[in-house]
Amino acid sequence: MTTAVYIRVSSPKGQKIDSQRAELEAWTKRQRIKDVRWFEDRDSATNLQRDAFQTLRSRFN
Repeated sequence: MTTAVYIRVSSPKGQKIDSQRAELEAWTKRQRIKDVRWFEDRDSATNLQRDAFQTLRSRFN
């Protein structure tokens, strides 16, 4: 089974995806999840047309 992980920050200047990803990678390792598909966006949550979000929805909906 594939596990989808979605990460989003609203602005590339003020927030970092790296710290979120590191925490989630550690969690997936603790849970022994091997098949992980990562989706990352750098856009406002008010924009539902975010590329990675739309890809996630189309593949896992």
